[in-house]
Amino acid sequence: MGPSRELRLWFDHDPDKYEEFKKKYKRELQENVAQKNELEHLKKWTKEHNKNLTLVFGAKDEKNNQAAVLKEILDHQQTS
Repeated sequence: MGPSRELRLWFDHDPDKYEEFKKKYKRELQENVAQKNELEHLKKWTKEHNKNLTLVFGAKDEKNNQAAVLKEILDHQQTS
């Protein structure tokens, strides 16, 4: 459920591009049917487990990566 190859290459873990990366990645998650379905599953699990999920990622930069974007999305889910 990561970003497209093109988006990853463009971003190249450049902190200066992170805000634009977040916008583009969120757009990809909404426009790609498979990714949208996977995101819906994550949202459901987030609610079911009261936000007690672990996101595993392989980026050296712990703040500026796709897992941080997913966490931001999931943190805004209602748990009630």
